[in-house]
Amino acid sequence: MEFQEYIMKDGCHGTIHPMYEHDGFKWVLIVCPCVTLTRRTSIRSQVVSMYILLAKDRIKSNEGLGIWHVGIYAWKVYSTTSQLQKLKDDYQRADVKGLPMGKPRFTQGTVQKGSGRATDGFALIVNWVDGSPFNFQQPPRPFRKALETQNISHSKSDKDYTRLKGGCQSAENVGLQDCQGFVKQGAGEPLIFIDVHTSWNPQTQKYGFSQQAVDMVTDITNWGTSL
Repeated sequence: MEFQEYIMKDGCHGTIHPMYEHDGFKWVLIVCPCVTLTRRTSIRSQVVSMYILLAKDRIKSNEGLGIWHVGIYAWKVYSTTSQLQKLKDDYQRADVKGLPMGKPRFTQGTVQKGSGRATDGFALIVNWVDGSPFNFQQPPRPFRKALETQNISHSKSDKDYTRLKGGCQSAENVGLQDCQGFVKQGAGEPLIFIDVHTSWNPQTQKYGFSQQAVDMVTDITNWGTSL
């Protein structure tokens, strides 16, 4: 049986309970003073993925248990699956509209906080982004300030500028709520949105309005002062 080597880093100790089979999958349970996500995989693969996420590494989030930096990815962990389908649907709609989001994917598994009861949960996994953050929270981190910090070109023909403008227009198209993310000059995707929530209305089958997204489009439009 193969285990990922990094799962017991940083002096985190716990008890690994015996593996068992259920519903055609192999399962293992770890008890330790941290958050643990155990992902089930097919018996045929003979691999069980276990991820121990330490409380000291947690980045606070208004949703879920928190966010962790795992390798080249950001993991937002949820201890239940109540929001899973809604988030999947929202991210899929945003992806179709071209919203830059850092290649999100969802991984289901058993989530355990410390020695508490293990529950069925999931992790939202996206590419980790180093750059200048922006949001509309209080106090806000202005989008325009992120553009300045990253020295984004004012040329309307510049690759970063055109991709940034396209991302902002996609945010407006989906009525993106609570706009937040990162700007990174020279990155493959210089604008990445996080915590994506569109204003999709299932009754009208249309997207609603987002003043924040409109403000971002205005900022990036005004930023382009030359050809």
